[in-house]
Order: sequence, then structure tokens, then C-alpha cells
Amino acid sequence: MPKGVGTAKLLAAPSATGPTPRRPGRMGRPRGGACMALARACAMIVNPTPTGWQIIYQQAHALLAMQLAWAWPPFLPADRWVGLLAAVAQHDDEQAPWHGRGGHHGLTPAGAPANFTQVAFSMEQATGVLHAARFQGRWRSLLTSMHLSTLYEPLRGSEPAITAFLDERRTEQAHWLKELHLTKTQARQAYDLLH
Repeated sequence: MPKGVGTAKLLAAPSATGPTPRRPGRMGRPRGGACMALARACAMIVNPTPTGWQIIYQQAHALLAMQLAWAWPPFLPADRWVGLLAAVAQHDDEQAPWHGRGGHHGLTPAGAPANFTQVAFSMEQATGVLHAARFQGRWRSLLTSMHLSTLYEPLRGSEPAITAFLDERRTEQAHWLKELHLTKTQARQAYDLLH
């Protein structure tokens, strides 16, 4: 870890009496000449602060999301709840390695760390995360497919390949809903915790 760059504070493990919802700790702020150190880190979520940036790294954000979901009162049958937690923990897997790019999404024209919304759509990553989910069943696949649709639906019509990709998500979601005997509302309730 580059000197001057904070790490995410992970939530405490649940107690024997059950999980206690908590807010994740703030990331450490870079000090001094840490801008170049930040450029070597993988920024996922970048929040400006009066003195710099709050950074949640790509590798940490899914775990933080999983910890928040773990603290949520279960509202699904056990098998579906576990599948939802798995989807939350793995929702952004299959990212391409950042080797050769300094381990980050890059910098904005102003020199700030770029966040995930400033990265171009990657068909390879999107299909990779969906392929990985399919090995964990239809429920996990449905949630992952819904996540991809939510993220990339605004790109519909921008390229034929992206539109075809999104059409495939709609078709498979309808198929999985039918196979799992779920309504769109039931699936949306679970997905809303993931998103």
C-alpha cells in the first residue's frame, strides 16, 4: 500500500447475538504529495472532500456492500438469502487486471482519481461476471443479470452489440423468473438490496 493512502475500515464481525448494523469507516485521506500514490491505487468510488478525496477501492467496495447486506434483517428464505449475499459479494468480479495501467481507472483531466462511472463499458467484464454467476445457479444469475441491466440500460441504442447484450438480459431474466416461480416485484425487492 502506498504511503499516505488509507485503507477501508471493515465492519466488525457480527456478534453471537446477531449482526449489528454499522456505518463503514471513512477512508484515510491522502496527505502531502500522495496524488501519485493514489494514481497507483484502484479507485472505485471517489468522493471529493474539502482537502482531497475519500476513496473506496475496487477490491474493497463489494466486501463493504456484503458487510452492509449481512447486517440487514433477512427477508428471504435461507437459500435465496445466501444467494443474494453471494451476489452482493461478487457483483463486480471479473474485472480486467490493471497491470500496466498503474492499478487504477486513470485520472480525470483535472488530475483527480477517476471513479467507476468514468470508465467505458466493457463487454468482456460484463459477460465474464455473468458467466461466473451461472456456476452458482439461476437465482444468483438472475440477480447479476438484473444488475448488468440496471448499470448498462442507459447505453441501449449506442451500439448494436450493447443493445443485443441488453436484449439477452431481458430474455434470460423473464426465463429465470418463470423457472424460479418469482414475480418481478419479488426479484426487484431482493435486487434493490444488491444495488
